[in-house]
Amino acid sequence: MRCIQALFICVFCICGSISFVCEADTGSDEAEIGLLHFYEKVIDKPIWFNGKELNTSGVSAMQLLSDLGIELVDIEDKYVGLAKQISLKELKITYAILSVLSRRAESMGNNVQFTKMAFIKVINRGEVNNYINEILPPYADVVRLRHMIREYQEKLTIFWPNLAEVDIRLGQSSVQIKKLRSMLTFLGDLDVKKQIRYRDSIFDPNAIEAVKYFQQRHGIEASGIVDSKTLAAINISPRKRLSQMQDNLWRLALLPKQVPDKYIWINIPDYSLMLFDKGSEALNMRVIVGKPMSPTPRLNTTLTQITVNPSWTPPHSIVKNELLPLHAHQPGYLNHQGFALHKTNPRSSDQKTLSIDGESNLTVLLKDYRLVQQPGKANALGKLRFSINNQQSIFLHDTPDKSLFALTDRALSHGCIRLSAPVLLSSKLLDNEAVALKFEQALDNRDTRHFPVMNSVPTLITYQTAWVDKWGVLQIRPDIYQMDREI
Repeated sequence: MRCIQALFICVFCICGSISFVCEADTGSDEAEIGLLHFYEKVIDKPIWFNGKELNTSGVSAMQLLSDLGIELVDIEDKYVGLAKQISLKELKITYAILSVLSRRAESMGNNVQFTKMAFIKVINRGEVNNYINEILPPYADVVRLRHMIREYQEKLTIFWPNLAEVDIRLGQSSVQIKKLRSMLTFLGDLDVKKQIRYRDSIFDPNAIEAVKYFQQRHGIEASGIVDSKTLAAINISPRKRLSQMQDNLWRLALLPKQVPDKYIWINIPDYSLMLFDKGSEALNMRVIVGKPMSPTPRLNTTLTQITVNPSWTPPHSIVKNELLPLHAHQPGYLNHQGFALHKTNPRSSDQKTLSIDGESNLTVLLKDYRLVQQPGKANALGKLRFSINNQQSIFLHDTPDKSLFALTDRALSHGCIRLSAPVLLSSKLLDNEAVALKFEQALDNRDTRHFPVMNSVPTLITYQTAWVDKWGVLQIRPDIYQMDREI
């Protein structure tokens, strides 16, 4: 995510909260003039206070800033003149809210709804409270995460111990196990009702089940063993988890303003795809996403077409780094996998296709030809490809290697998203019975067929390492692309 240079710069406090510091553009007083002119155009001042008390809008604004981890900072001396008419805290709140609006506008392609002028009109119409409450998009994930953030804000005074790395086994009793049980109880993984006082330092079956539950909701293999990954996760303090949740709330703030009736939601760190239809979860499947070296990008896009029996034209990087070395070491490999050479210029009158034999000098041939894998069982895209609008050549697709979906860590692709149940997804997207019948027939042969999705389906590819599920449970996933401190 990008910092907004014209309006503010972000700095991180020790506690992980975000503070906004005024910084005008070089050679310009635009930030100062913006705030001064803003109040000149506001009819009823102040915006956030009735006397010395916050009004309803002020309470909503402060709650929003608190949820996002924004601390009010001291206003610089240049605002003293304005502060004689309006309280300093009023100015601090306004400055922070304008920063949030600027970022929200940027996320939506500089949407005019979140400009200063739009906000001024809202203020002068007396509609501030509703406007503040609608800055974050109305997804259920936003509401649930905000509630959890507030729960954690109330827990920050607790001392969080550090669990040492020890070999913990069933039936053992130690001070470390007592710490572990206390931490799991605080986090809600160990049920208080299942605990007996004299067993509070024993690693019993209840403690093992609690460890497994903790592992499941942290994206760790649920073994019940306190391994290094589990230990690292449990030692993260509530304060750091709060900071992580606030980072993730910022990412949710960048989603489209309106929740579509039907949409696909892909969460990269969770390796999951969900299809929502009229507010209900219609489908949930495992996916494989890009490796850290070739990450899957976050996208707000639409799914427009399904291709049955697609061919695959690998990008130059894969051809150079993987396929050419394979051809050199195993001369018959590419031919066996269904690759052939097609003319680079599709408008050329000479459109013959060359097969690849063990003697082919691919480095020379690739000056005039491109490497294409024909449809078939070995095709890297499997039987189906789902086209989504983007500039990075990213799409969703089937895969011939289904065994990889059993892995816990599934950041394995070159950036595209592999689906564990592509046929099922197709059945949910092709609503027309006649089209669905043709689609089923196409699956039974090897001809390439394209099926447009008549009502393009919004597809949100997100990066949420912390969210609250529909049962109200905080879910955490490994930060596979190291993005949690990027904001």
